[in-house]
Amino acid sequence: MQGNGSGESGGQLQQLLKVLTDLREAAEAARREGDLTRARELGERIGESERRLDALLRARHGLGGLD
Repeated sequence: MQGNGSGESGGQLQQLLKVLTDLREAAEAARREGDLTRARELGERIGESERRLDALLRARHGLGGLD
């Protein structure tokens, strides 16, 4: 077990990556089926998840205020 807490953030990272993968697959399926409203909603959720992933990576690597 790592003493610096990176194990916990590593778990969060894996979870966020899984969520993003699932959302992207669902959005692609919705587009293929012609359900553009659902695809758009999923796209918004993808954007939110990407922002959370970015924040997690910045915090993990000490890059919090570079915007």
